[in-house]
Amino acid sequence: MHCAQCGNKVEDEVKFCNKCGSSVELLNKDVSGAAPSEPRKSKTFLVGIVSVLAFIIAFGVGKYITQEAVSTFSKTETSSKQEIIDQSVREVRSSTVFPSALDEVTTWTGITGNENGIRYQYTLHDIDESQVSNLVLKNMLTLAVCQNVDTRSILDAGINMEYSYAVLGSSQNFFVSVSELDCK
Repeated sequence: MHCAQCGNKVEDEVKFCNKCGSSVELLNKDVSGAAPSEPRKSKTFLVGIVSVLAFIIAFGVGKYITQEAVSTFSKTETSSKQEIIDQSVREVRSSTVFPSALDEVTTWTGITGNENGIRYQYTLHDIDESQVSNLVLKNMLTLAVCQNVDTRSILDAGINMEYSYAVLGSSQNFFVSVSELDCK
């Protein structure tokens, strides 16, 4: 049997997918109650990237979440980048349930802060890895991140926006970091 959320092969007696955490019992039944016979067909990577970009742009919630943290801290002279990072991560975590399916190929699995920035973690599944590279991701993400007012304000505070992608069923990983300099 395969998880209907991420396509991961799971044992018949398992109730939750060991990759994405979704309830296998609920997701693998259609309206008639029958389990699907095959995992989802592979989707192109560009569909996933478009969805991730749409998510970044639609991260208007980010205005409420991360912009609030940046504006709160930027008003005090004693605030540090690390305080802004920590507050932003706390705000996102408090308003988001992980894992969160963004589209048919992308699952947002978490967010962390580090000394360099805010890192968003994703899992990609059912993609053609030959269409993906760090450079392709960087080119697509940089434009969206730099044009978004909310993420741009974080970059302007000297905080990088980092994106980590793990490919389900593969050892392939991708990493992109967008800094203030990338937007100039």
